[in-house]
This record gives sequence, C-alpha cells and structure tokens, in this order.
Amino acid sequence: MDANINTLKDLLKKESGKSVGQKNASFYNKEKSNFIKRLSEHPDDVVRLAVASDPSCPAKTILAPMLEVEENEDVIKAIVTNPNVPKSAIEKFATSSKAKIFDGDIETLSIIEKRLKS
Repeated sequence: MDANINTLKDLLKKESGKSVGQKNASFYNKEKSNFIKRLSEHPDDVVRLAVASDPSCPAKTILAPMLEVEENEDVIKAIVTNPNVPKSAIEKFATSSKAKIFDGDIETLSIIEKRLKS
C-alpha cells in the first residue's frame, strides 16, 4: 500500500484521481458510490463489516443488495441493525432461509422487531 495513504479518505482521493475529465460534485459522488460498492463486495469480512456498520452508507443502493448476498453472520447483523436499511429489505430478509441465524439471539431480534414496528 502507498505510504501516503493513511485513511479511507486518502484512498478515495487516490482512486478518484485516476479518472480523467471534468471533476465536479457529481463526478465525486459517483466515484464515492463506486468505491463504497467495491468495498461492500470485498473478500475480507472486516471491510464488509465496516461498510455494513456505517450509518451514512447508502442503504438502498449498497446495504439492501448486500443483505441479499452476504453470508457472514456479523456482517448480516450489522446490516439489519443499521438504522438506514429500508424496512422492506429487513422484511424480505426475515422471510429468507438466512434469517434463522438470529434464532435465539434475543438482542438482535429485539432490534429488528423495533425496526419493523417503526
């Protein structure tokens, strides 16, 4: 890794700098979204967990689709307890076979129940 990259923001700036053309707010928003999408598909569970736990992560475009394919229990828990995930995504997950991972997990079930009631 580059010695000048100490933060996620530094890495994003480096990745954005590789593109050519006019750089305006729309360009940077698109680059940011693409970058977050790549992180949400990262092979390392810890990276995906960080994405799933971030309340500022785009819920409809990143977290909801991520919930459909994620297999790691900690990452799934972070997604379903993220306050920005759409209720419809949680309802869909609750009817899937993967929902059984929370059987007996009273804390997580309580959080999900509160989300579904809101």
